[in-house]
Amino acid sequence: MTDTAAAIEIGLNRGYKKFRIFGGTGGRTDHTIANIQCIVSLAEKGYCAELIDKNQIYTALVNNEIFFDESHKGYISVFSYS
Repeated sequence: MTDTAAAIEIGLNRGYKKFRIFGGTGGRTDHTIANIQCIVSLAEKGYCAELIDKNQIYTALVNNEIFFDESHKGYISVFSYS
């Protein structure tokens, strides 16, 4: 279990439904992938999770939708995890 996964477990035990992970993409690809796996796991259980760094926000959706209003500018990339 990674330190991020342990922190998420604590949050789940305390009843949190939304998770924001800051600094989880900081330079090591293996850590970034592990943190993406964490947000996917949360999404599969019906929770909302974001992995946030300086330039990007990662999220995972399972049978869900996401909307952006006109104030959002930039790029969006969509990938299938499975």
